[in-house]
Amino acid sequence: MRRRGFTVTELLVVLAVVAILAGVLLPVFLRMRERSAQNACMGNLRQLSQALSAYSQDYDDVNVLSYQCRLLPLRIPWLYAHLVLPYTRASTVTACPSQVFPLRAGVPSQLASSFGLNPADAPIIPVSYAINANNDDAVDPATCHKGASGRLPGYAGISRLRIIRPESRLVLMDSETNPNKVEDPNPAGMAPSTPPNGWRIFDPAPAANNPNVSIGIWLVGRHSDGTNILFADGHSKWFSVRQVINQCVQERWIADLP
Repeated sequence: MRRRGFTVTELLVVLAVVAILAGVLLPVFLRMRERSAQNACMGNLRQLSQALSAYSQDYDDVNVLSYQCRLLPLRIPWLYAHLVLPYTRASTVTACPSQVFPLRAGVPSQLASSFGLNPADAPIIPVSYAINANNDDAVDPATCHKGASGRLPGYAGISRLRIIRPESRLVLMDSETNPNKVEDPNPAGMAPSTPPNGWRIFDPAPAANNPNVSIGIWLVGRHSDGTNILFADGHSKWFSVRQVINQCVQERWIADLP
């Protein structure tokens, strides 16, 4: 008895059904994967919150600097992520699972060149989160001495007691840190010597005395057109890009106005 095979029509019907199922299920799987990455990123921020708190307790309640110039005999500038590494005990904590990093992610090349240093000399550590360093900007690359800042107090480098509303003070936020913002076409006109801006949030025009309106320069919708943000009271939350722009100004996330 001859065995009857599939006809062309039957095969086309099967392929069409498979294609429809794939079209329906694939976006669901992608959303599930992104949600998992978003939750992992949120977990990173919670661990960083504990590390930042432990750091400040060891330094008389003063928050970590955005970077430390020429730390130890290595004479290289280390980012805040390097400074809290003894408390996180893992370089992966500062890396968002949704961000793709270059093969080597250490001190940003623009910062290293500002100090006349080789970026390859810096410890390798990926950094996905920009720190609120609104007044932590006055370090002279030539002397490593901190001068007077013309910006309002943000988070990095200041006493925790100076933060009046910690539940509304932004500490860390998803940002495009590699490559550095200053190495790309920069609509804000920030000079490379500022130093680099991808991992530091600060007001590019301090004379206006409103750093909160500049949040869009660092903002990236890495998680479902939104971003994860850590606040000074230790809680972290996802916000859409539109929410960040609106609420940052209304609630003064970067710094209180004078």
